[in-house]
Amino acid sequence: MKINLLPKDERPLKQSQVRWEFVVGLLGILLLGVVSMLSMATKLEVASLVQQEEAALAREARLMAEVRLVNEIRKDLQELAEQEELAQGLVVSNATFASAIPALSNHTFPGLWIETVQRTESGVEVLGYTEDMTSLSQYLYFLGERSEEVQIGSISAVGTTGFRLFRLVIRGGQTHGSLTSD
Repeated sequence: MKINLLPKDERPLKQSQVRWEFVVGLLGILLLGVVSMLSMATKLEVASLVQQEEAALAREARLMAEVRLVNEIRKDLQELAEQEELAQGLVVSNATFASAIPALSNHTFPGLWIETVQRTESGVEVLGYTEDMTSLSQYLYFLGERSEEVQIGSISAVGTTGFRLFRLVIRGGQTHGSLTSD
């Protein structure tokens, strides 16, 4: 039999007895380990989210550049469509104008000569000269039957020669045999 004569505070603990300081220390270390692990996991998650954000920003920048490119292409297409429409209008109106030239210049009125026929914004302009005002009057009637409006832009005498220079402006025309298209 063994007798322990040490004071109660200094006696060694029995093996079956729990040491609370050790348990609290162990729990503290475990808690510190868990907090460290959670902290590292959170840091990794934050790093992952930062990478995802940077990738999304880079993707957004690429997409914005593509949007700008698409908008530029749309603008170019719209400008090309407008140019094509304008060109089509010129082709059609120039073809109509070209077909009107023989009707304007080929006539049988004596003493009347056509010098130029040109397309203007307001219609067709005919420049010529005549020695007989009756022929000019008949020519005006001839043009009046084939167009919506014929205006005399100017008539001027050429010295004492008896000739007169004239300028006519023709607008509109009939659908068949028309002189101009407005």
